[in-house]
Amino acid sequence: MAYTDFDALAGEWRRWTWPVFQMTLERPAPRELLHVMPPIPLATHPDGMFVVAGFNAPEPIQPARVYDPLEDAPRVFAAATAIDPADDAALLLFVNTWGLLGVSLEPRDPRDMGQYWESVFLVRKALAELRRLSAWLQAMKDGRWSDPALPTIDVPLAKRIEAYRQRFAVDLNQRLRRSPIRLELELDTFNPLFRPKTLADVLFIHLWQHARDDDTVARRCEACGGLFFVSSTNRKRRHCSFTCKNRMTRRRRYRREQAERRLQRIATKDRIGGQKAPQVQVATKKNARQSTGRKRRA
Repeated sequence: MAYTDFDALAGEWRRWTWPVFQMTLERPAPRELLHVMPPIPLATHPDGMFVVAGFNAPEPIQPARVYDPLEDAPRVFAAATAIDPADDAALLLFVNTWGLLGVSLEPRDPRDMGQYWESVFLVRKALAELRRLSAWLQAMKDGRWSDPALPTIDVPLAKRIEAYRQRFAVDLNQRLRRSPIRLELELDTFNPLFRPKTLADVLFIHLWQHARDDDTVARRCEACGGLFFVSSTNRKRRHCSFTCKNRMTRRRRYRREQAERRLQRIATKDRIGGQKAPQVQVATKKNARQSTGRKRRA
């Protein structure tokens, strides 16, 4: 029997929490982590490890905060696409703000609250892949088919647009296969619920959602440079969040005040200079008359 009614798969994304621990970047990784079972992926990589502060303390480690990545997905996505994956300081700031990506967890790992450590190389690799696919999608949504963000495809010009779209789908699908989604039932109503497992899953699912939405466009935030999606009819929005909007407003106000102060200093100097110049000339003429009078008397 073939099932043709796919309405049964309709559901909502379940709200859940993701921890944010205070992390440090250790290079090389602490020796204690080299003997953890199961082994930590790429624990000996020269890029080092993100390690929670006080990981070897006897008492349980409490997160600095917990939040819902699904609710904050646009902000996390903008922050992830704004940073340079090669910048260690930017990576550390990201994981201390939004938490580890969870890319060191195996797909069948029962843990779903993150972990106390993660390979810097794996975080760098995941964010670089997200930036590459995001820039690719932005170029396609903007119709910039000669953009450097698009890969080189050796196909006739007439078929190149379709080839770019298909290649993008293949690359994104390869990443989504590593992002398992849990299917659950709500306890009270038995409504179907979908739930990602890690923060990295949230980022790539957010990209997938907007890749299939033809009514949105991708823009770069004027304040942080992160990528965000808005309706194609919204031509005014230029910031990924109110935080960035307020930051840009303060930055513009500061620059305007600085420019006004410079103009005031210039105007003050010109006014003072204009008042002193006649005095100098008068004094000079007076001195000249006095010297002339002395010469005549002599």
